[in-house]
Amino acid sequence: MFMQPPNMPTSSFACHARYLALLHRRPFLTNMGTSTVLMMIGDTAAQQIERMNGVKPRLHGQPFTIIPPNRLLPSGLVVEPVRSTVLAFWAGCMGLFWTAWFRRMDLLFRGVPKMLGVIGKVTVTAVTPPFTNTAFLGMVTIIEETVINKRGDDTDYLLTQAQRKINAELWPTIKASWSFWSPVNFFAWTVLSPPLRVPFGSSMACIWNIYLSLVQHRAINDGQPSLDQLRANPTEVKPDE
Repeated sequence: MFMQPPNMPTSSFACHARYLALLHRRPFLTNMGTSTVLMMIGDTAAQQIERMNGVKPRLHGQPFTIIPPNRLLPSGLVVEPVRSTVLAFWAGCMGLFWTAWFRRMDLLFRGVPKMLGVIGKVTVTAVTPPFTNTAFLGMVTIIEETVINKRGDDTDYLLTQAQRKINAELWPTIKASWSFWSPVNFFAWTVLSPPLRVPFGSSMACIWNIYLSLVQHRAINDGQPSLDQLRANPTEVKPDE
């Protein structure tokens, strides 16, 4: 058990305690569900940022108006639900992966002095971004092009788009992962008590999910023509704008 933090409402404390109990009993399902919800929140925020900045959608999904424009929200609240669902599916799968990963890290560094263990976990976890980010950029691009842009019957196009997205975004996202998650994890594991790591980690995950969604859905700017452009005019093409 843990003491109720000062100034924390009793109802909020009770919800937090129930969540921690569920996390203890069913860690994989709880983390999968949590990751799914956090990604839905992050992508919804990212879509509003794109709309406010006038970003041209890369996908051809059907937007859905949740809240019409009003005085409080002049632009309303509009989302593309299929896009959010694809990202949420990915996040749920990664929730399972990270649960298994950090359980393994806890076992690997069990019995090690706390600071040495934290440094070890941060360092070993920093090895994962090249693999997880490659999988994210490639797989999500293929799924979105298949489900949203209806290009599932064109394997060459899907693979080309995935490769272009990886080439354009992989290194920036790897650097962002190291810059963001390494200090976040170090702070959480050295300063915060285990119960407080949950709300802190969830808040950080929402911020990271906004970034991931914005990166995934911006235009592919690799200086190369798309496969459609090459097919339409193989002798004279211009890169995607």
